[in-house]
Amino acid sequence: MVVTVDKSDHESLIAGGFMKLSKLSISLSVLMLMLVSSSLASQQSKLDDKAKKAIRNSNVTMLANWLENGGDINETTKNGNSLLILASKIGDKPTIDFLLSKQIKVNYQNEVGATALMLAAKYGHDHVVEMLLDEGADPTLTNNSGVSAAQFAKAYGHYDLSQQLQDAAMEHYRDDEQPAPTS
Repeated sequence: MVVTVDKSDHESLIAGGFMKLSKLSISLSVLMLMLVSSSLASQQSKLDDKAKKAIRNSNVTMLANWLENGGDINETTKNGNSLLILASKIGDKPTIDFLLSKQIKVNYQNEVGATALMLAAKYGHDHVVEMLLDEGADPTLTNNSGVSAAQFAKAYGHYDLSQQLQDAAMEHYRDDEQPAPTS
């Protein structure tokens, strides 16, 4: 049996082969991007793990070493929590002092809009609330559900802290309403 292929069939076979090669090339490129992304994500999660471990263990030296080895003070976890949010949740004063000395973003809001001040209020860490307010934490911010730090404190039974935060919010609003000095 003899098969004859005319010129147009030959061209379509070649074009089809190129299409298959092109699709294979695109597939390989996508696979390479996925591998690179996965590698970067795994490096990132290792940094997150080291920093989170330092926070959990209240280990300022470990945290300082992590920063010296390329960690970013404003880096966030996979859930969007900053190091300051994590430290404020557990109420660790030495770690918070260290983070605040490194120019960390005090009013950073995570994926659900929570701030370090909100978590410190929720867990009743009065000393942390005071530290954060002294560093410029905004008591008027609300999370994505419209809940403020004062409301968190109240909802979790920290009534004195809630009042302190309400007073700070009122002062914040008064400061915003003051006219700018003229020269």
